[in-house]
Amino acid sequence: MVVELSCPLSKEQYSISSTALGFVELTKVVASKCALEEYFKNWLLDCNNDHEYLRLIFPREEIGKPDKYAVLEENEDLVLKCDVFECIINPMSLPFGNRFLIQTDLLGLNLRANTLKSQGNYLPIYELIIRSRLSINGVCESLLFGMPLRLYPTQCWRLEGSKILENQQYFSALCKELMKNEEFLLAQLKPHPHSDPASGYFILIPGEGSLLLKSIAPGEIILPQKNDKVDNIVPEEVCKIAHCKITSTLNAIPFHSEYEPKLWKSGLYTAISSNLMISAESLGDTSKKDSKPTDPPQEVRRMPTKAIIKSKGPTPNVLVKEAILRTNYQGRGQRRT
Repeated sequence: MVVELSCPLSKEQYSISSTALGFVELTKVVASKCALEEYFKNWLLDCNNDHEYLRLIFPREEIGKPDKYAVLEENEDLVLKCDVFECIINPMSLPFGNRFLIQTDLLGLNLRANTLKSQGNYLPIYELIIRSRLSINGVCESLLFGMPLRLYPTQCWRLEGSKILENQQYFSALCKELMKNEEFLLAQLKPHPHSDPASGYFILIPGEGSLLLKSIAPGEIILPQKNDKVDNIVPEEVCKIAHCKITSTLNAIPFHSEYEPKLWKSGLYTAISSNLMISAESLGDTSKKDSKPTDPPQEVRRMPTKAIIKSKGPTPNVLVKEAILRTNYQGRGQRRT
């Protein structure tokens, strides 16, 4: 691959174009920071088109009269095949990734050893610096990531009662003013002089007596959008059939004005209980194997005490007895002769 850099006519003008020349791909990149950054970030996109990555399944609609534009069989679901592209780089896969999230548990906290020693087993006190106000319609959902957190005025018992009440009044006034103006707040994690240099950004969404805190992607981790729009020439009749089919399919899906979490169960409790039952059964099987009677031990023949003594070596008493027996035997032999 050959990369050719050309000087732009203006600071705002930059583009990327590539031409395939046999086995060599000639890519022209305008010599600007934004163009080079976008070019190298394109390497992180997965452009493999061997198969689709995701399928949207629409259950078969139950319509009394057949649709004259129906192109699917009666028992066939409408399936849309899609490719998946990431919007941002996962911060946790990068160095200093913990500086882009607010950690609320010690297990997920990824800090240096000296920081943990200095603070003990307590979570650190995060400090966010307000950088800007944003319009409520000026934030793209694709830039938000991480676990959402809800902020309330503190009830810390270490503070004085007057300070707690004053803080509550300021907090409530801030929420009301932001909701009135339909604005968000953009905040940045305050960098510490002896900590990681990276500092992530967060947005504060106002609510009734609370603020919703969510991480928002900075410019360094945003991936370029895929702009491969294929303008195929499709007959008007085919477009009309597809539009009517999508309309009838959407009309058959139940509509809810708002999302109620209690109505939508994921089956997590059932999965956990079944997993616990499987674990208990496996533990029971292992305990049965451990308590299974083993083969009876073979009988050990005990050797006589004398044999055991001889096997360990002659003792003084045994030597005296042997000497007496030898003397008596020699005396009997002399008498016979």
